[in-house]
Amino acid sequence: DKATLTVDRNQQKQLCRDAEQMARRAVALNPQDANGHTQLAIAIGKLALFEGQRRKVELSKEVKVEADTALRLNPRDDSALHVLGVWNRELVQLNWMLRAFAEFIYGAFPPASMSQAVTNLQQAVTLAPNVVAHRVELGLTLIVAGKRLEASNWKKPWNCRTSG
Repeated sequence: DKATLTVDRNQQKQLCRDAEQMARRAVALNPQDANGHTQLAIAIGKLALFEGQRRKVELSKEVKVEADTALRLNPRDDSALHVLGVWNRELVQLNWMLRAFAEFIYGAFPPASMSQAVTNLQQAVTLAPNVVAHRVELGLTLIVAGKRLEASNWKKPWNCRTSG
């Protein structure tokens, strides 16, 4: 979160590296904790934003493995579902030349689809309806999938808690 709020790109990247290292330690300390795997998937995904195409492809495979592990340990992990939804959408949208190059170098990617992206994000919203990020990503995914009308149906009001 701190990386997202920081303006300096070098500092953002370092914060993402720090988050990745801390998440790796958490997983090493308790590999049966779904949250550690979810946080590692998130940290790796954010770190990938700062990497070149080759490294980004390598990291995307690890994001998928960690999010899948989190869901195996806790099928109701809304954040892991969110990660998988975005992962599916991004992989489907990957430039075909880059995808072909990556598959040539690294082997086949795990299967991805826009319908799976929508399903994952709908499940995340259902499990945690007050998490705005789930709704934003679901809306973006539905629009990318050509389902603009369906996207507007997910703008249903929900209860937001405020402090104070």
